[in-house]
Amino acid sequence: MLRGDVIHGVSIGSSISIITRD
Repeated sequence: MLRGDVIHGVSIGSSISIITRD
């Protein structure tokens, strides 16, 4: 479960990174 949360968090982080980049 923790791993899933981490992966989910990284997924969201990547999306935010791409959005902030634009």
